[in-house]
Amino acid sequence: MIRKIQRAFSKNENFFQLSSQQKLREFNRSEDTKNGYLFKWTVWFDHDRPRATDIECYCTKHPIPLKLDFDGCTDSRCENAGKSINFDRLELNIESNLEHKYDIIKGIK
Repeated sequence: MIRKIQRAFSKNENFFQLSSQQKLREFNRSEDTKNGYLFKWTVWFDHDRPRATDIECYCTKHPIPLKLDFDGCTDSRCENAGKSINFDRLELNIESNLEHKYDIIKGIK
């Protein structure tokens, strides 16, 4: 009987963890409308800690958002051309937000 209860609790805990992770995976983009940037990423988990991978940046000052490189917008006539993106800082910022949102989903904050 005790083992049944332990297994049931374990299954519910795993379901809650997977459900919480799935909810967080839906947070995979952010837009900076003021400066004309769109950021997209994939959320994965490393020992129940959310991480961002495959981070992509786009310039939204065009009819079709243009993918950025390290020197900013690829359209040399755009005001975002020459404005480099620090991808290391961007990744840290995204992961900080992911950890905060994950704590909220789990009911910690």
